[in-house]
Amino acid sequence: MLVMKVATLLFCIMAICVTTAQASDSSVTLYFFGGEGCSHCALEKPFLEELAQIYPQLEVKEYETWYNKEDKELFQIFLNAHDVPPPHGVPTTFVGTDYVVGYGSDTTTGMQIEDMVKNCIQYGCPDAGESIIQTLSPTTTQKPGAVEENQELCIYVFTRENCSQCERVLPLLDQLGQDYNVTIKMRWMFE
Repeated sequence: MLVMKVATLLFCIMAICVTTAQASDSSVTLYFFGGEGCSHCALEKPFLEELAQIYPQLEVKEYETWYNKEDKELFQIFLNAHDVPPPHGVPTTFVGTDYVVGYGSDTTTGMQIEDMVKNCIQYGCPDAGESIIQTLSPTTTQKPGAVEENQELCIYVFTRENCSQCERVLPLLDQLGQDYNVTIKMRWMFE
């Protein structure tokens, strides 16, 4: 009976050691949602680059949510899938089952993110977005303000009737519409 208990205990210890050894070799994916022009995002980016150098198991996937419609939609899906309560903003970082909204500094929020990464490397964790991204079609990266070919762009201009300044702008707007194949719709405001 004692031999059976000792054998069971040794088997459990070996299973834990093997699981820990496998987990320490596992890769970790970090999902970073930011916005072009966001100052806190700009602080976090170099920290994440340094973190990826320190931990070769870490893969950082970056998404721009302010000017890229697909990335913004993906961000909303992540928020819903991980039950992130409002208010929502960028930067938001997902690692495993954890997330961080905002970024203060390398020594505050950065340490929190690094702890999440180290925990996943040491113990393993699910990929925060693998199942989400597999269900979506591939996204394209678009420069801020860019308009895809064959995409309609419409500009609404609100002017006042008999406004001399407004009347001087109208030929310029017409020329812009012709040069860039843009529909310009005029709306008159009444006092």
